[in-house]
Amino acid sequence: MLSSGDFSPFECAASIVGADRAGEFITADPTAEELSLLETCFDDSVPQTEQAAPPTTVRHGAPPTTSAPAPTIGPINPGPPVDPANPPRIAVNNFIDLAPHISITKLRSVYGHNYTFGDDEHDPTGQSCRSMKHYFDAYSLNQRWSGNFGSYDTKGTVKFYAPADGTIRDLVPSSSSAGPEYQFTIQSSEYPRLAFKFHHVDLLENLQNGGTVVAGQHLGHIARFNGQAEIATYVVLGPGTGEYISFFDVMSDEVFAEYQARGISSRSQMSITKEARDASPIPCDLSDGQGGKFIATGMAEEAFAIWQSGVDNWVFLTD
Repeated sequence: MLSSGDFSPFECAASIVGADRAGEFITADPTAEELSLLETCFDDSVPQTEQAAPPTTVRHGAPPTTSAPAPTIGPINPGPPVDPANPPRIAVNNFIDLAPHISITKLRSVYGHNYTFGDDEHDPTGQSCRSMKHYFDAYSLNQRWSGNFGSYDTKGTVKFYAPADGTIRDLVPSSSSAGPEYQFTIQSSEYPRLAFKFHHVDLLENLQNGGTVVAGQHLGHIARFNGQAEIATYVVLGPGTGEYISFFDVMSDEVFAEYQARGISSRSQMSITKEARDASPIPCDLSDGQGGKFIATGMAEEAFAIWQSGVDNWVFLTD
């Protein structure tokens, strides 16, 4: 069965077997023939330079019987309703070490790759794309472009934490040139419709799919050399559907104070509105095998890359 906690597989499956049949997978497993067709739909758009780790390398629980993540049919107990426009501020701990970071992408930025699957903002034509998650970077644009990161490496140094009490869901292994890594979801205990998606994490050995965590618990470290941190936050609306929201909209005042101390003036500063993004559409290549990289329009590639890394898409922190 497809996971409603991870929207990418549903959209991929719909493109292969049709939306109606993909919707049936919420309550019924695909046939063996369908599973073979859908195998590539469970990679969370891992870039082509990465390969999924073989089952023998999975350190957290028994190897899966298929390539699909552990099924999560929405919240087991849906709990109280959550209004995406006014979500409860349940993130009582920051999800990352903030100190080394100097910039953060805004919700609906066009940095990285398209990240909208399962949300009604997803454009299946690829003509209006956006990233519904936040990237955190500890390095400047010049360092990224030159490859000169100095002696500081975020890999194995920067810690991830549970922002709220919850349960680990949809734990999926993969690997990169830096070694094994994991993506997973933390489903809130208090509001099971609210969840946090983590990517590229060197996960601690004792954490397993279905295990519980408490706010502030150390989860692991950045897995890639000079890697960025990422966080996606969403509200489950129904089987296979949800709405992405900003992590800044669910953090407590105490956590937000950490960002105010670094020059962030308001929570709204961390998001581009849907209306503004729709008014300035940026296309992406949904068939590139890399999650849908954004396509330069109206400017040269280098100028587009500079714009992607500028103030229209990023907020820069003070010391």
